Amino acid sequence: RGQDQSRGFDGACWAVWACWAEGPVSRSDCFPGLILDRVVLETNPRTALELGTYCGYSTVRIARLLQPGARLYTVELNADTAKAAEQIIAHAGVGDRVRTQASSL
Repeated sequence: RGQDQSRGFDGACWAVWACWAEGPVSRSDCFPGLILDRVVLETNPRTALELGTYCGYSTVRIARLLQPGARLYTVELNADTAKAAEQIIAHAGVGDRVRTQASSL
């Protein structure tokens, strides 16, 4: 909103915020994601599991930092939300590292 954020990770981040945010969204709104980034970089997982995909904000943040060959599995209860997340994940260019499952555990 207000800036051209149409591609890659930034575009996906802005698309997720646009899913539910009201009013303008600023880059500082993405600050909590920086904490997640640090955890992923420090642990360097080969496999990760995310419970609750929602629109895919955390999914994209995690997946973009994974090393080649690493995988992120994400589970979302709501099939419609999972579909939306898959589109955002693909838009961000990290679909090859993510497997989305729409179901309960």
